[in-house]
Amino acid sequence: MKKPYNLPFLPISFEAETELLFYKKVVEATAELEKLKQKLHYS
Repeated sequence: MKKPYNLPFLPISFEAETELLFYKKVVEATAELEKLKQKLHYS
């Protein structure tokens, strides 16, 4: 039988560098989604 996964307590704290990389990825993903939205709008 598998043991259940123990979730960490919230809020999870990250190092500043890791958090910055995460926010950069979020901005990149948002930009890509906006490009896709524009393509769908003008099709």
